[in-house]
Amino acid sequence: MMKQERLRLMEEYIAQKGFASMDELCREFSVSINTVRADVREIIARGRVQKTYGGVTFVQTAQYSSYEIREKENESKKRAIAQAAARTIGDGDIIYLDLGTTCLPVVDYIPEEYYITILTNDLGIINRASHRTNTKIMTFGGTYQPRSNSFKCTFPAMHSYIEACNISKAFLGTVGISPSGQMTNSENFGREVRSLLLRTCPKTYLLADSSKFGKTALLTYGSLTDLTACITDSSLSENYRELCRSLGVHLMLVDPSK
Repeated sequence: MMKQERLRLMEEYIAQKGFASMDELCREFSVSINTVRADVREIIARGRVQKTYGGVTFVQTAQYSSYEIREKENESKKRAIAQAAARTIGDGDIIYLDLGTTCLPVVDYIPEEYYITILTNDLGIINRASHRTNTKIMTFGGTYQPRSNSFKCTFPAMHSYIEACNISKAFLGTVGISPSGQMTNSENFGREVRSLLLRTCPKTYLLADSSKFGKTALLTYGSLTDLTACITDSSLSENYRELCRSLGVHLMLVDPSK
């Protein structure tokens, strides 16, 4: 087999599998480990494959769909993740709930008798928490954005507001988690908010279903290593479980069927 044909087939193989170890590529294409390493370097240079723990993975670009569509995607997984997140919340906590449909159902699982403060700019969360008599809802305001169903304000206003609040726990979302464990999102306001919370909040939790792993959006706001814990579902592949173990990330896996 000619080299260029092998490179094409190898890239297609990685794209189809999602992840492939170096030994696997050796067996599949009947070449030495040195040849595979050289081939992989060339494929990586094309930008569609990325080196990761134990092998290579196909780079998927995260797609940011409408709020209504995202709310229905992986719904059972999101509710199981939200239920696990709510169990980390205690009476008297001041929490930040991030934009998005994974953080939205957390409100449903917080005990009604708890006196808590919720800081959020997500309109869905504000509406869902509004009936709770023991809950104070705070927002740093701004202009409503229909696509994300949230409010966005100027960076100085957001910075000063978050830094003034004694947030005890922050629950963050993401558009995608890169093969190297970087948390990403598609616009700069979300990046600024999340990176600031990672720096200032004593406990931070990422709420992301397993479909978010291996996908990369435009902007990076932090690493899985910056978190107190990552809460995801039990469908997470063994490759990404091993990545989290190698990085020392506290992984909380939930079973949506229970």
